[in-house]
Amino acid sequence: ATQLDSAINTVSTVAVAGDGVRLPKGFIGLEVWIVNSDADACQVYGYGSDTINSVATATGVSQAQGTTIYKCNSVSAAGIANWVSK
Repeated sequence: ATQLDSAINTVSTVAVAGDGVRLPKGFIGLEVWIVNSDADACQVYGYGSDTINSVATATGVSQAQGTTIYKCNSVSAAGIANWVSK
């Protein structure tokens, strides 16, 4: 997966199923916008052992065409971030 390093990101090409991006290391309140402008869904993974909507980072979540905002709402003592999408 491609590591994201900006607050606003555009995925313009999803070449094959499972092509994905990885969220940056999270801290409480961080928001990352991902705009998928391709007709195919991309996969979004967390950083390290993070979760997205309670889904393990190794699995990731599918993002269809359009814009999704990922917000880090908590970080454990071990540094594992919990992201939610909206």
